[in-house]
Amino acid sequence: MKSMISALNAFFKKRDSVIVFFIILLSIIGISLDVTIISSDELWNFQNVHKMYNGFEIYKDANVICTPLFFYIGNFILQLLGPNLLSFRIYNIIIDTILFFSTYVLCKKLEISKAISLIIVFILMFAHQYILVLCMANYNILALTFFVIGLICILKENLTKKDIAIQGIIVFLITFTKQNIGLYYLLAVTVELFLENTTVKKKCINFCMMLVPFILLSIGSIIYFQYAGILNGFIDYAILGLREFGQKNVLVNKPDFVFWILLVVLNIFTVKQMKKKALFKDGEYKKIQKVLIFSIFLTFSIFPIVNSAHFMIGMYLSWIILLYIINFICSHIFKKKYAKLTNYGMIVLSCIAISCSIYYFIDWQENRIKDNHSPYYGGIMDTSIYHKIENITEYIKTSKKKVIILSHDAAFYMINLKESNGKMDLPFKGNLGMKGEEGLIEEISQMKEVEILIKKKEEDMNWQESKIVRNFIIGNYEYIGEIEDFLIYTVQN
Repeated sequence: MKSMISALNAFFKKRDSVIVFFIILLSIIGISLDVTIISSDELWNFQNVHKMYNGFEIYKDANVICTPLFFYIGNFILQLLGPNLLSFRIYNIIIDTILFFSTYVLCKKLEISKAISLIIVFILMFAHQYILVLCMANYNILALTFFVIGLICILKENLTKKDIAIQGIIVFLITFTKQNIGLYYLLAVTVELFLENTTVKKKCINFCMMLVPFILLSIGSIIYFQYAGILNGFIDYAILGLREFGQKNVLVNKPDFVFWILLVVLNIFTVKQMKKKALFKDGEYKKIQKVLIFSIFLTFSIFPIVNSAHFMIGMYLSWIILLYIINFICSHIFKKKYAKLTNYGMIVLSCIAISCSIYYFIDWQENRIKDNHSPYYGGIMDTSIYHKIENITEYIKTSKKKVIILSHDAAFYMINLKESNGKMDLPFKGNLGMKGEEGLIEEISQMKEVEILIKKKEEDMNWQESKIVRNFIIGNYEYIGEIEDFLIYTVQN
């Protein structure tokens, strides 16, 4: 057994990057595929990408409130692999594999052993029962992936002009994936550049060199938005509408909020104490200091919705620092035995992760939707929901009037119909542009010959939906019946 472990360890040391990449990939595939389709971020993001595939324009026919890179890449993948949920979940697998592999590389950059680096990856992967993987293809996860890659690039001891220019490109990639995370990354890079041991003039030059590629790429994107006729929509949804989103979608889990403060303070205090006691080797402190700076700025991305997913994303680098500190303590307590323990731990966790993935992959194969003509091909859906989609889409097809489903569930039907009702397909507060709820009421009041479907029960609405708009429809339009879990109101001439 010992000789086998030694042989595996020697093989791993030589080809660790390739081996780890495939271990991570195999650990994610089954988990990512064996997920039941529900009305959640995955469905809403898939709806927007599916609209783009069918010729609709983002910011015009899809009320997306974040910057567009995630959706453009998603559209490319659907064009390449097919317009179905399986393709979208492959997109998720790609994002997560790159994120966790980049995490492994980052840990090695911090002088953490290869075995411990992979163990840290598994800890982050397993956290909250695979919560990052189960966020599915998501702009927050893509932005986090770019964030980690950018941090890896800036960990070099002496940054060249090329390195600084690359940071400008990274700032653009993050900003045009999720604007607030891009801002936090820009602030972190700025702080880091001004902490460099150079003259004030050199600091300013480096800062400008970083900004140039970001500005040029941003101008190019804005020109394209203007050419595509979506610039006004981009400004309305992704910039002006964010005020309402921040004001009306605040959700703070108090224990998470308290833990956020405690973990950030603990990391800062512990790293400073380790430096004070000269526990770092040459160059180690500078690297962990950079990670600490970037982690502090990233934590602000947990707001305004402080739930488990946003918390895990915002605290991602803070968790790495905490695990770095725990690894440092354990290596000094267990000393020589520690390397053997971690090697065994790495092998055990790899086997567990891959075995779980295989189990879920088999379960997915048995339960997936096999109709390759359906946009939900490859997904798993409750039979009752599948029948409901068929009933409602058939009702919409046969209706003499235009039918609008004003609900968080609208994506189920609009994806199937390959149609778009613009912002009404996702009528969330903060997703309605600068005019907000009042603007949506104004649009509804101007419509003629339309049927509007709303949930029968107010408590069945998503917490981000507008009760004001619902009450306006009930109070001003004629009730004509119901279908499934929806009430039908009609707007006459």
